[in-house]
Amino acid sequence: MIGARRLLVSARDPGAAHHLGAVIAEAQRAGGWELVVVAAEPAHGIWAGQGLPSLTRWPHEPFEAAGEAGAVASLRAAEQLVVETAPDAILTGVSGPAAGVDEALLATAGSIPTFALQDFWGYANPALGALADTYLGIDDEAVRLTAALHGAAAVAV
Repeated sequence: MIGARRLLVSARDPGAAHHLGAVIAEAQRAGGWELVVVAAEPAHGIWAGQGLPSLTRWPHEPFEAAGEAGAVASLRAAEQLVVETAPDAILTGVSGPAAGVDEALLATAGSIPTFALQDFWGYANPALGALADTYLGIDDEAVRLTAALHGAAAVAV
């Protein structure tokens, strides 16, 4: 029998926290998933209030506020998290306007499949030079905008 698939889920912004909170709850109900959940503020507070298990607080500030040294530390931490958790896939929110935990994980994912749940039509944050492999858009217009603005793959969910 094949074991549970490990999914690393992250969020920083409130919209992503609310949308991905529902995804996490459904994954828990459905079973078959081992979830690793990490969040920066304000998402951490939102998810903590929802009682999500295995919730880790991301200790790094958004890149814009942290400066170059903080950005390097955050990227190293993201890389370490990816190596230590060895996820089968990574599902993030989309931070904005500065890069955060979501973009750090996308930038350090390597060959691990990445997905980002958009909470605004066509929005992606390539601040660290990496995009998700697939964006999960609100509707067909979000898919169209994601392709037009970023040349990125997207599906309507």
